Amino acid sequence: MNESGSEAAVVIGVGGGAVMDTVKAVARRLGVPFVGIPTIAATCAAWTPLSVWYNDAGQALQFEIFDDANFLVLVEPQIILNAPAEYLLAGIGDTLAKWYEAVVLAPQPEHLPLTVRLGINGALAIRAVLLERSEDALADQQHGEATQAFRDVVDAIIAGGGMVGGLGERYTRVAAAHAVHNGLTVLPQTEKYLHGTKVAYGILVQSALLGQDDVLAQLITAYERFNLPTRLRELGGGLSTTVTNWTRSSITPCARWSRFTICPWRSHLTFCARHSRKWNPSAVKRAERLYLMMILTTLATRSSCRSI
Repeated sequence: MNESGSEAAVVIGVGGGAVMDTVKAVARRLGVPFVGIPTIAATCAAWTPLSVWYNDAGQALQFEIFDDANFLVLVEPQIILNAPAEYLLAGIGDTLAKWYEAVVLAPQPEHLPLTVRLGINGALAIRAVLLERSEDALADQQHGEATQAFRDVVDAIIAGGGMVGGLGERYTRVAAAHAVHNGLTVLPQTEKYLHGTKVAYGILVQSALLGQDDVLAQLITAYERFNLPTRLRELGGGLSTTVTNWTRSSITPCARWSRFTICPWRSHLTFCARHSRKWNPSAVKRAERLYLMMILTTLATRSSCRSI
């Protein structure tokens, strides 16, 4: 692109997450500022300084982190208000993950840099906004009203989510909830569901895996109010049967973990982490353990180990 003779002073992206990620990468390669104008609030893609890449089948491949922040983000609430409601709902699910994944990735934040701690505290504040105001925001959008609740939720998704990732970096980005999403992208049954909708289900899986019964109960109650999925079957017919058949003899769980690491070893996968809790079969069962393991198995098909 740099050889094309372009004299662009700025690159402007108008659209959703895929457009934003593509245009951000183009701007970086051209060495010019990026301006994002999101038309939906399904992710923080307009704000966050990274791009996520998928193949033509919609399967998650990798992400690219940039060294500089986006130059400008312009959000017109009326545009977001007129977008289909499922995008806002997906944005709520995706942004809730900021807190729940951060506390896994940074269990002892007092030992981390101040900027990371600011990001984690921001994730907690955003979580409170989403749990308290999302139901009203979704209803207000249905009525075509750009209320304070609606604007707060939109800001929490686009600005808040991007800010948390920028400040916290690897400590506030992706853990098991996004690993669940990445695995789901290989299943054609889930293709019609948005990124944040699948991430939201991933938060439930992660919480149950950790034995966080109180968190799980709170989230399920909230999800039922918002109409986010609380069961695997809500993400596609026949998924539970598919998962059971694929994973019956292919998983070796380990009980100590810090980050979610996927390592292929013949026909088995080791799901490792460093945490003080012991393996809790009953909690994992409630989160449809076989499903989680199948998802991680699909990620293990790569030629080398990778951390999520």
